Amino acid sequence: MNKKNSILIALLLVMAGFYVVHFTDWFKPRIIQISSISRQGPVRFKFENANYKITELKVVPLAAFQTNKFILPVWSLVSDSNSVPTSGFEYGAYIPGMKPGVSGIRAKPLEPGTDYRLLVTTTEGKGQHDFQAKAR
Repeated sequence: MNKKNSILIALLLVMAGFYVVHFTDWFKPRIIQISSISRQGPVRFKFENANYKITELKVVPLAAFQTNKFILPVWSLVSDSNSVPTSGFEYGAYIPGMKPGVSGIRAKPLEPGTDYRLLVTTTEGKGQHDFQAKAR
């Protein structure tokens, strides 16, 4: 193989790599779509179009979170080993394969009219959803 062919092959590989990185989703984290329903009482969350294995979940007051990313969550769960794929869950409820982020700490009651952010990490990507709890 001569020098000209080596340069052309190297250029082709660089161009292919550029295309894969910039024009495909192969190296981009998947964004999880989440919706919520808040009626009088519990707030229910649903993953759009898929079941996911949750590895970490937390709910934080939105205003406080926007000024301090390390705010203590009002609800936090982590996977203890291998969580079960789920399409949705209720605020404060038990999710199979998950345990409290801080041992012995349960979900705090949500204040009606307050904005909250749900942050979810799964084996496939991350997602977030802003919501409000309604008065009972």
